[in-house]
Amino acid sequence: MNQIRLVILDLDGTLLSMSGHISKQGKVVLQALHAKGIAIMICSGRPLYSIQRIMEDIPFDYAGCLNGQITCKSDGTILQHLPDLDHEETRQLFGLMKHYPMVCSFSKGEEFLHTCPGWFLPFGRLYQGLYWLYHKITHKPHYPHHLQRLKDIAPDHINKLCFASFPWILKAFASHLDPSVFAIYFVNATWLEIQPFGVSKGAAVKAVQKYMHISKEAIVAIGDGENDISMLQEAGIGVAMGNAMPKVKQQADQLALSNLEDGAVMWLKENLL
Repeated sequence: MNQIRLVILDLDGTLLSMSGHISKQGKVVLQALHAKGIAIMICSGRPLYSIQRIMEDIPFDYAGCLNGQITCKSDGTILQHLPDLDHEETRQLFGLMKHYPMVCSFSKGEEFLHTCPGWFLPFGRLYQGLYWLYHKITHKPHYPHHLQRLKDIAPDHINKLCFASFPWILKAFASHLDPSVFAIYFVNATWLEIQPFGVSKGAAVKAVQKYMHISKEAIVAIGDGENDISMLQEAGIGVAMGNAMPKVKQQADQLALSNLEDGAVMWLKENLL
């Protein structure tokens, strides 16, 4: 553990509690690691502005944003930018989505948009209402957005499409996608993310490893979703959360407690401090 120079953390389901916050102990541990000379990298499906908002007043050095599509320093200096979904790929995904009961979310700049098939709109609005209620009960940050009909959304260059629905619906939808064209990630059973082939958190880890001139053995990565698997594989020590998906645990070198127990912070404290 003495050779560790870079700690990589996922946010949702890993560093963040169920309410979407970093614990007081987590802030102390991250500050202590940074003071010790260990670089901190946040590798998340979130865009940089969202990562910066969560990590405000907490030191971090690098970010793998949008599942590694953009790798940058904490100040936004780009180290690597992988391609967006192009017009044809977005059109294909929107065309397939017309037949499924699901809500699609994506970002354009700093705006986060939501859409669903027109026939599913009443149910989509009900889903949004229940989602708002869940955030209200758990005190989790929530940023409401207008739900638009799919036909009103023009296919464009988009960095990532996120689909929310029941697990069996998402699996049926994903079964139609070519894995040689799309990167397909189940972040959890009810949340599916689609990006161009080659986009991965592992690619972001490699970019930072090269920039820092360090070996794989100098890296620890902690995550919980299937989009974290490539990140764990590129680290000398890959740690899966107690609440991680089964495939993630199978790929991990070690297991931490769940995020309900502040497992990522406890693992860092016990092993690196």
